[in-house]
Amino acid sequence: MALLSHLFLGLPFRWLWSTAVSVLNLENRSLWYTSTMTKLLQEAIDKVSTLPEATQQSIAEDLIAHVASVEHLRAELQKGINSLDRGEGEELDIEQVIRTARAAYDRN
Repeated sequence: MALLSHLFLGLPFRWLWSTAVSVLNLENRSLWYTSTMTKLLQEAIDKVSTLPEATQQSIAEDLIAHVASVEHLRAELQKGINSLDRGEGEELDIEQVIRTARAAYDRN
């Protein structure tokens, strides 16, 4: 995040948003921003654009990080789906999964 704050210092929110779209390779979905953005997201961006630049930068950094996290999760899920499609999955012992999860929880 520190690197992002240095890179985006003094830049307006809309530029940051378009940069996030570009960095996350969303421009290939050409109509994504203009036609499929929810009204709530558009309202949020409009409200953020009225805030001081430092606040806009902070919100933009958080949004970029969140979108990157979601994209990473989707990629990892797709790897798992592809693995299952190739027949590489194996049956789980659900009782063992529960015991392992409980043991990990108890340690914390």
